[in-house]
Amino acid sequence: MKHGPFILVGLLLASASSWCGMVLAPLVQWRDLQPEKDEGTATYYPSRRSGLAEQGSEVYRAMGCFHCHTQIIRGRGLGMDLEKGLGTRRSVAIDFLYDHTVMPGETRLGPDLANFGVRSRKAGDTNGALARRSILVKLFDPRSVNSASIMPSYAHLFEVRKISRTPSPEALVLSPGAGAQSGFEVVPKPEAIALAAYLTSLDSQKSVFVAPVPKPVKKGGEKGTNASPSVVVETHSAPPK
Repeated sequence: MKHGPFILVGLLLASASSWCGMVLAPLVQWRDLQPEKDEGTATYYPSRRSGLAEQGSEVYRAMGCFHCHTQIIRGRGLGMDLEKGLGTRRSVAIDFLYDHTVMPGETRLGPDLANFGVRSRKAGDTNGALARRSILVKLFDPRSVNSASIMPSYAHLFEVRKISRTPSPEALVLSPGAGAQSGFEVVPKPEAIALAAYLTSLDSQKSVFVAPVPKPVKKGGEKGTNASPSVVVETHSAPPK
């Protein structure tokens, strides 16, 4: 046992070095991150989310949505995320700069949501209002949107109430058989509205220095408008864990 103190000191040093390398060093690097400015538009990425979307991120966290959804796009060679159109580039640390709780996710029982705000919008839906209403319908009754969906219903985020004089402008427009009985309406609670705002805010497709978005280029110096475009392949390392 005469070597006991030396063994103890060695264990403490090993633990301390591991903590410094796996916890302290990433925190120092994270602290030095700054938003990047787009010189063309004079805007910064990432930008802070609205207060409503921030509230929605807490609803997302509280309900454990990250157990079934990810928010991280893998680079080429690490999966087929880019080929599937889940994003235009791999995810990097700066994408999570303003997230109070980083939620990259655990499994993909549901689709990746890193760029859900972009994918959920259709042409003409400039402010995302149509996307938010569609999300609310799916939260209330997922099978009415996709009969094969395994997503559970979050009906507790809604209020089924009797229609007074006129229907609420916030009431969901549901398919027959999916809504409330005659004379009643389904109205989202503030938590549901905040969650929809958060989901439609998810957009990490902006080109950044460490992960530029590939630009289409002409093959072999081809000229003319009929030339077939090709895509520059990324050669960056794996996304942060």
